[in-house]
Amino acid sequence: MFYKNLKLNKKGQVLIEAVIAIAVVAFVMSGIVAALILSVNNATFSKNQNLATNFAQEGIDIARDLKDSDFQAFSTLQGYYCIDEGDIAIDPSKTTCSKNVDSAFTRRVYINQNGEDARQSLAQRGCEANLAFVASIVTWNDSRCQGTAECHEVELNSCFADLK
Repeated sequence: MFYKNLKLNKKGQVLIEAVIAIAVVAFVMSGIVAALILSVNNATFSKNQNLATNFAQEGIDIARDLKDSDFQAFSTLQGYYCIDEGDIAIDPSKTTCSKNVDSAFTRRVYINQNGEDARQSLAQRGCEANLAFVASIVTWNDSRCQGTAECHEVELNSCFADLK
């Protein structure tokens, strides 16, 4: 009789050990899956930030090309302008932007001819008074953003002068 009870207890003990082992494996696997998801999200964010930086540099280059080729036209620009994908010049009529680059990013340039970065509540001088302040801003959203708001931004700034 004692031997029979001991055998039954071992069968129950094996079942409990199996359930505990399965729980430990599930806990470890959920940690691995969470780490993988975080890694993929970070890689995607890094890729988007890299793309946005390249698109912002293109915006600065487009503004610089306009300044170099037609300074008179460049000197009339003041405020925000959208630069769509494939644009090779700033179109003064494009002042309202939407996702205009790679269907995921919004690119615009801000130009102030008196050298100030007047977008701040307190106007800050971005450049010397005889230079033009140019900012190329690229924004985008991802799963980290609330709703459809673009919560990520890359901005590159430069000061332009007429050297001719």
